[in-house]
Amino acid sequence: MRLGSASVEGVEAAADRVVGHAAGRRILLLGAAVLAAVVLGGLGLLFWLGSGAFYHLPLIALAPLVLLMVWQTRQLRKDRPRTGRDRVSEAAAGGNPEACYQLGLAHRRGTSQRPKDDLTAALWFRRAAEAGHAGAMQALAEAYLGGHGVLRDPREAARWTEAARRESTS
Repeated sequence: MRLGSASVEGVEAAADRVVGHAAGRRILLLGAAVLAAVVLGGLGLLFWLGSGAFYHLPLIALAPLVLLMVWQTRQLRKDRPRTGRDRVSEAAAGGNPEACYQLGLAHRRGTSQRPKDDLTAALWFRRAAEAGHAGAMQALAEAYLGGHGVLRDPREAARWTEAARRESTS
């Protein structure tokens, strides 16, 4: 029993490594295409050579294979490894202060995939600052001081600067 469980875990680990790389996914896709071509070719040959009374049998035999391939493709897309941006967004949505801070920085800088958005950056900084992240407190203070994404408020900036100083010394 343990041997079977260990071998299944080994196969799953190997599959995770293969699916985790773009080249591995391409090889799997190519293998699936070759397998589909062989199956379709074989069924097409049966269809061509079959008698007129049984012309529908290859189509009936093909339906489960097609459904299985569609289902597996969907599962592979759904379970694909997440990008770093997706993982940070998920962690930030879960309340991780460091992820909130990193997402705030990404919104403040802007990228080709995510335009610069000071308001959203300030919201993520506030969420991280309220969770006790010193860097986010300082970034939020800078946003209040400069009016980036929030109304300019020197008192609020001083409050967050003091909170960041207290947090970094403790």
